[in-house]
Amino acid sequence: MMPIPSERKRLISDLEEWVVGRKLMKLNLDLAEADEEEDGADIATVLLQLICATRYLHRPEVLKSTHSVQYVLPLLDDERFKQEVRMSRDAFERTLGRISDRNVFHQHRKTPQADPRLQVMITAYCFGSSGSSASLGKIARRFGVSEGFVDLCTSRCIKALLSLETREVT
Repeated sequence: MMPIPSERKRLISDLEEWVVGRKLMKLNLDLAEADEEEDGADIATVLLQLICATRYLHRPEVLKSTHSVQYVLPLLDDERFKQEVRMSRDAFERTLGRISDRNVFHQHRKTPQADPRLQVMITAYCFGSSGSSASLGKIARRFGVSEGFVDLCTSRCIKALLSLETREVT
């Protein structure tokens, strides 16, 4: 069975046919005089460029909430904190204290980075997850971030942890 092309792919294909057909007609029928009436670029060509420049035609909004991280986790007792973050509060704070000043968390970019506390919390949760609870989507929704951000946090934290290797691992 052949895969069904997406709405975006079908639209791109239709617009490409339209643009190519229009160009062939201009060559064959010399429609240059008729085009003088049109203002600006060919609408089909502009639409094609716009659609090709976007990844999605209709991207569904994913509901996210940071309330858990901001309001719930800080108030949890130590046992429940450990259940959520997959490490004790003391171990979490020690780890955060050792790596939060690393360059990987403080690179100057257009968009400021998220708090290292959040990034370490997400990474600790990832490390403590397995099976379906390790899904990037589930973790992202749990912490109110995107799937790409979960991956980025994990990568940054691993780099920061590895930078401690010479001091901590003998």
